[in-house]
Amino acid sequence: YNADMPESMTELGLSYAGQGDLKAAEDALLQARRLAPHYLAAMLNLADVYRAEGRDELGAPLLEEAMTAYPESGDVRYALGLLYVRTNRKPDSVALFEAASRLSPTNTLYVVVYAVALAEVGRAQDAIRVLETAAQRFPNDPQIRETLAAYKAQQ
Repeated sequence: YNADMPESMTELGLSYAGQGDLKAAEDALLQARRLAPHYLAAMLNLADVYRAEGRDELGAPLLEEAMTAYPESGDVRYALGLLYVRTNRKPDSVALFEAASRLSPTNTLYVVVYAVALAEVGRAQDAIRVLETAAQRFPNDPQIRETLAAYKAQQ
């Protein structure tokens, strides 16, 4: 009934993905992109389907295109940062995670992942500083507190 709407095709793709039918999910998300080539939800979810299929080589250019189309999206930078981690580009992921945490300032997960990325590339002190600042902004966040405590214990 709503197959002419990118939102509907994206939801259908998510439904197929949830059922484990990645090919049908990919087809639905590609249709959503045909209807609206820069519909962000379709772009992000299609890249995630490519990840699940082990085809990050298709997800990377899609996320880079999304980053150009949505320069203020922390979600796009976070997704591309994760792809970089999966494809052994950890140093390149740090700037993306930093941007994601800056562009989505209330998403505490992005701050934690940024700090972990810093520590992974040998910048543990920077990671601690990021987490200390985040702990002041989000004093009740257990993930920030626990990650900060773990890194401080390693010092």
